Amino acid sequence: MTDREEIIRDAIARYIEQKEIGGEPVALNDLPSDIREEVESAIEILSLTDGAAIEVEAAREGPENPSISKESTSTGDAEFVSAAAVAIRKAMPTARVIPDDDVSDFSTTDLPLVGGWIVGTFGGRLRVWLVAVPTMGDLDGHPLVRKVVRRALRGLLDSAGIALAGRDLSCLLLEPSDCAPAIEVPAGTAPRYMRPVQQLSEAVASFFVGLNPSWDAMPTFDVPFDSTDVSALAAQVAARAVDEQKAIGQRAHFPKKEALATLGKREVDGLAGLIWDMYEGRLDPENVPERLGDLAVDR
Repeated sequence: MTDREEIIRDAIARYIEQKEIGGEPVALNDLPSDIREEVESAIEILSLTDGAAIEVEAAREGPENPSISKESTSTGDAEFVSAAAVAIRKAMPTARVIPDDDVSDFSTTDLPLVGGWIVGTFGGRLRVWLVAVPTMGDLDGHPLVRKVVRRALRGLLDSAGIALAGRDLSCLLLEPSDCAPAIEVPAGTAPRYMRPVQQLSEAVASFFVGLNPSWDAMPTFDVPFDSTDVSALAAQVAARAVDEQKAIGQRAHFPKKEALATLGKREVDGLAGLIWDMYEGRLDPENVPERLGDLAVDR
């Protein structure tokens, strides 16, 4: 790998890390102009595809165990933390996972937190907090849970949700919409959340399916061009690709859910035109990201 390639790769890797777990933005102005243009182009592609366009190697050997809270005196906490770490890595084998240093700020006598992590992806972050209770089923609907999570999400604005896991690895995962102001339920009726109590690995995996809708590769032309109406085939391929993304949008979270659900004729025509222009030689492959960017305006 040349020095130039190494600089570009390092800048892209630092940008992805910043998107996944936060930190200082990449200082592109410090790069030579030709390298900066290439990095900016790569970042634009990453932004258009929610990070799916370029793979950069990163350490994914397993989350580092967070230090056990001083408030906890249970001898089983070390085993609890280790089991939870295994469950998180099973759910998100490629995510970046780091200890969450903010956990202790939200621990209470009735909701004792013994540790936690930040699970970071290009599309957003989830905090996983370990609660020193036998099972989260006992706290499902408890007003204290909503109160603590609401306060946490107001202070930790980089979080898309908070997952609370009990010792049996049962998990209650709350999103901002679960904590939004609402008409109070009648006395004696517990508030209901969008997600039921699940096993930790299942809850984390399903959450990120919605947060990071998968981007499937554009279907390839599998018939000879010389015997095919390419413009019609391009329209068919584009329509199929848009339909697939709209279907993915049904599982996504807002605002991605709304953006994907409103895909339609404009995008089909735009993609079909792009394919046709490339086939005719009117569009340079280097200009494809710019065309896609124009198509993605207001999405």
